[in-house]
Amino acid sequence: MRVLSWIVFVWMAASAPGFGKDLELAVKTAKTAPILNPLDAAWNAAPGVVVPMMPQTIAPPGGGGKALSARVKAIQTEHEILFRVDWQDASVDDYPSKAENFTDAVALEFPAVLSDWPSPFMGDAETPVVIWRWSASAQKDLDAGYQSNSSKRPRMAADMYAYAGDATFRAAEKAGNIIANRRRISPVENLAAKGFGTLTVMHDQPVQGKGVRHKDRWYVVFRRSVTGTPAFLSGNRIPIALAVWDGGSRERNGIKSVSSWHSLALADAGPRPAEDAVASGRRHYLRYGCGTCHGPEGRGGVANPNAQTNPIPALERVKEGFTKDEIAKVIQDGREPARKDPNGPPPPYKMNAWKSIMDASESDALIEYLFSLMKEDAGSEW
Repeated sequence: MRVLSWIVFVWMAASAPGFGKDLELAVKTAKTAPILNPLDAAWNAAPGVVVPMMPQTIAPPGGGGKALSARVKAIQTEHEILFRVDWQDASVDDYPSKAENFTDAVALEFPAVLSDWPSPFMGDAETPVVIWRWSASAQKDLDAGYQSNSSKRPRMAADMYAYAGDATFRAAEKAGNIIANRRRISPVENLAAKGFGTLTVMHDQPVQGKGVRHKDRWYVVFRRSVTGTPAFLSGNRIPIALAVWDGGSRERNGIKSVSSWHSLALADAGPRPAEDAVASGRRHYLRYGCGTCHGPEGRGGVANPNAQTNPIPALERVKEGFTKDEIAKVIQDGREPARKDPNGPPPPYKMNAWKSIMDASESDALIEYLFSLMKEDAGSEW
């Protein structure tokens, strides 16, 4: 039996046992939308799901994971869709003007094209994603005025200083840094991405939002027209994913808590079609972003510098190299790729343990899908 030197399933470990089920968020239909207030009583009647979160470790800078879960609700009217996300956060971090300070934030992610299943990790070149990101610092800018150094420290004095009133010296604002935007109309940025390092601020900013603090939790509402990119049309199911940043834990950029894709069931979506094990496994392959490293349909070819097996191998012959129990053990326990140069940097992509985040039935279905990739008439050579 041929044995692969290693096999990489890209995933991120979480510390909340039992999570991993493919969740479905059903929207509540309403004739009128609630006001832009996360604590509006209309949200009490809306069903919700608790989405598991995990550290982002697929690409550097990796880490984070302070938020273990977030609760999501959705309300849909004829013309608008609203989401409310709430999560536990022990401290308020809303002033990132110092280099060592970072802001609390949350983001919703959707495919730009509804027929696509992009990588949940910022999409890819062929299947981009749309991201709505709310931040506590942007909310404070709207609620209390732009939080410059002088507003934070009103008694600050200097013999010579280009104060905020002189736009000539506001380099971040001149460079288009969204954190330095003094004329924002919403605490939410409408963003797009086609893979790691491609995050772009969109010219169109149609998403409104509002975040409030209640006890030890943030509650944030997002609101947008049902038309646009993506279009939230009745009868559809749309993948939805989350990310949360805890500023007090120095989380920023790729250092954050993230989720896999889950399902948003819009009005009149109907029951989910029945699936056999292989079809279910393929859906989990897409949900968990396995193709981020292994490519569409497990065809491989993704570069993993300084790994002994670079690029990452295809999975079409995993059936020859592993038994089902062996694959299950790799999925559960994870595996570090061996370095080609022991003195070189670690390969960026690795297999983390999935046992704390993937349901056993999903793991079994994923294995059935991987075994189905080997065709009976395939040649004997790799």
